[in-house]
Amino acid sequence: MADTCLFVEPRKGLRLRQCVGRVLRQHRQKVDALVVSPPIIQELNGNLEADSELVRLLSELAGADDELRKSLVDNSFGRVSIVDQRSNQSNDSLDFALEEAATLLSTKVYPRALSSYLTADARWRLGLAQLIQDKEGRGHCRVPHKHQTSSGFALGNWVCAQRSARKANKLTAQLVEQLNSLGFVWDAGPPSWEQRFQRLKAYKQEHGHAAVPRGYVASDGCKLGIWVYNQRQAQNRQRSWKPNPGQKEQLDSLGFVWNAGPPLWEENFQRLEAYKQEHGHAAVPRKYVADDGCKLGRWVDNQREARKGQGGRRIDPEQIEQLDSLGFVWNAGPPSWEQSFQRLKAYKQEHGHASVPRKYVASDGCKLGIWVYNQRQAQNRQRSWKPNPGQKEQLDSLGFVWNAGPPLWEENFQRLEAYKQEHGNIAVPTKYVADDGCKLGRWVENQRTARKGQVSSRLGPEKIGQLDSLGFMWDARTPL
Repeated sequence: MADTCLFVEPRKGLRLRQCVGRVLRQHRQKVDALVVSPPIIQELNGNLEADSELVRLLSELAGADDELRKSLVDNSFGRVSIVDQRSNQSNDSLDFALEEAATLLSTKVYPRALSSYLTADARWRLGLAQLIQDKEGRGHCRVPHKHQTSSGFALGNWVCAQRSARKANKLTAQLVEQLNSLGFVWDAGPPSWEQRFQRLKAYKQEHGHAAVPRGYVASDGCKLGIWVYNQRQAQNRQRSWKPNPGQKEQLDSLGFVWNAGPPLWEENFQRLEAYKQEHGHAAVPRKYVADDGCKLGRWVDNQREARKGQGGRRIDPEQIEQLDSLGFVWNAGPPSWEQSFQRLKAYKQEHGHASVPRKYVASDGCKLGIWVYNQRQAQNRQRSWKPNPGQKEQLDSLGFVWNAGPPLWEENFQRLEAYKQEHGNIAVPTKYVADDGCKLGRWVENQRTARKGQVSSRLGPEKIGQLDSLGFMWDARTPL
């Protein structure tokens, strides 16, 4: 004999307790009780969300069933099963969805459901579970004081409480050992000189140098840039202390720069070489900042001024030659018609068409979308000039669209096919924009409203069939 309770309508207070009581009531012939909970919902953007009704139900069940409560605290799924009720799902996407749902339950739902019923021991085990998960993301246990997890658990406060409890001899040796096994940080004061030096060593391994920008902050919150700045200031007698001989020797071993003026010209040239290797050109946007904090765009501008003798700067012939070898752009004015056409040609090679969205900006900062729009407006006599016959012929050779209306339905359907091929689903977020600038998420939403007859356009049976062949989600909220 088994009792089953299906929660299809919201239940609160006494009504919810009565339902839970019926499920848990004992009978000598009763073997199991099955509870079908409110569903986890997959939102339009593909994310999973748990309704507050599910939290409320689990909270009530946990309050009435000690064994279930312990199971939830331990993030165990021995008494919880997840069933995917969506159709058209592959085995791989099904496994991934179930894993995602399990993560949602253990990180967001369980902690909220258990908050009212936890004993001191259960709350400690919940805090430990949250710390383990946080460490997986950070790589360490140095949790900021005010940090809260995604489930709302005040992990920073919990970590501080463990330090206080140990100082007051209120933590058992077993609990201390569990925390020690995670690399728990008992001393929350500022890191020692040696610890910061190790961070600087790691920085050099990653970036190839020890010239840390002053505003740089390490992943654990350590203000490494300020520490490096202070070592330099102290050595130059601008502090009341200075690194001892052993510390100076350690810093020197990393190639520490004690008199840090502007970065050396060769260093910035190497950054420019790396930029060209990544982007295919040396036309660095003025506001571009390299990964290590160097304002490379401003440095490139300074080279142009130096060649003109402006700003009190000078550049020698060898440096000019080095820059020329990268195809350096000395004239930073607007690109010529031919240069913009070459960018359009490259755009077509990449995207398969020359219908550039108006807001599209090329990787070198060229506003290619506006340039294309201007060619179209000029040809249609909405500018004081128009492309000459040779230019029009060049544009026509790319299949240039002179009268650009909204994208054809078939073009957007092909974009949707490409989206499914890449993402494994067609749950396109409303704000999603394709690589070519097409607002695919909005188009998908329009197909739903068109089928419901909520817009002036209509969706014929053939188009509905095409969308169905991709597993189109006509309802933006699909239960899991």
